[in-house]
Amino acid sequence: MVYLIVAITLFLLGVYLTIFLGKNELTPKATQKMREHAVACYWLSFLFLDFFAVYNAVLNAIWMLIIFVFLGFNIVNTATVVEHRIEQEKADLP
Repeated sequence: MVYLIVAITLFLLGVYLTIFLGKNELTPKATQKMREHAVACYWLSFLFLDFFAVYNAVLNAIWMLIIFVFLGFNIVNTATVVEHRIEQEKADLP
């Protein structure tokens, strides 16, 4: 049960960082760091969700669907963060 609580907490922290990022004016480097922290929270949440499913032997079709949807979300989110980082590095070049 602890794994599930940690997974939900990390997911909510990632959501908070994403919402905080959208509401505040930050420098481009700070914005990129916030995106990276949010992605790290999402991936850690995914990891703890997997730990919960395996440790408690609740890995059935519904949990597999939830895990694969969350995995897809993490992959898309990571790709957009990497894309923004590449754009930021190109903008920083002299």
